[in-house]
Amino acid sequence: MAAEQVIGVDLGGTNARLAVVDSAGAFRHRESFHSGAFRDAPQEALLERLAEALRALVRNAGGSGARVEAVGLGVPGIVRLPAGVVVASPNFPRWREFPVRAGLESQLPVPVVVDNDANAAALGEQWRGAGRAFESFLCLTLGTGVGGGLILEGRLWRGADGMAGEVGHVTVEPGGPACNCGNRGCLEQYASGRGIARRVREALAAGSESALAAAEPLTAEAVHRAARAGDRVAQEAFHQAGVALGIALGGLVNVLNIQGVVIGGQVSQAWTFLGPPLIEELCRRSYVAASGTVRVVQAELGDDAGILGAARLALRGAPR
Repeated sequence: MAAEQVIGVDLGGTNARLAVVDSAGAFRHRESFHSGAFRDAPQEALLERLAEALRALVRNAGGSGARVEAVGLGVPGIVRLPAGVVVASPNFPRWREFPVRAGLESQLPVPVVVDNDANAAALGEQWRGAGRAFESFLCLTLGTGVGGGLILEGRLWRGADGMAGEVGHVTVEPGGPACNCGNRGCLEQYASGRGIARRVREALAAGSESALAAAEPLTAEAVHRAARAGDRVAQEAFHQAGVALGIALGGLVNVLNIQGVVIGGQVSQAWTFLGPPLIEELCRRSYVAASGTVRVVQAELGDDAGILGAARLALRGAPR
């Protein structure tokens, strides 16, 4: 008898990654498309493209002898549960109060579960990645923004209305740069890809010399390459991002008394420059961290974390 299969979807602001995953976490079929092309498209356009890719995967899975039981989808933004309505998404601004779950279920022969993408990443790391070492941990995803998912005593903690884990909007510098959320000095303004690029632009405008003056576009990846080549402006941008992360995590670790912090996302690839100041600042600000109770580790799954976490959601929600 074939193993149960579901589809996990990580819907990013640039790319959508989909995969058929079995109950052991093994990948069977993969698919992807450029979701960034739909940023300003009508609401239904991205939904229809997503449904098209899902239908293709359902057909492919059927050829292996096991049907797909459910779909799990991780979306960047605020999701109203359990209805699967996307309240707002920074990457897809047309998706406001948009019933994604209902829209997909009307086009697919299987049930759909929708959640925040950072929650999905946390579940993925808990299931098959670095989170297996901890009963309680915080998973941060450092990408275009800063996302967070919180696992407490083995269970995903969503909070009163599904917004637990929004670490990117913890204030680390009162009076700092304005954030899209309406606050100032949010962690996301320092530790995200956009925040790191902004800090470099500010340094260049102030007269600092850097090879990044010729970078076009100026991205976190370009800053990382420059840091590896010895560029001091680039290295300082990652150092300050690490300090900001340590400030934010210090208070959270004291409050939650978690065992671990798992850090992933594209920005975390600059761990050589980001990690040491993060840990130093965290230990300075948290007696729990200074005592050695909490470990800070890199995520293990890369881009697969969100897919596996979404698949985990689907497996838990699939009919038995």
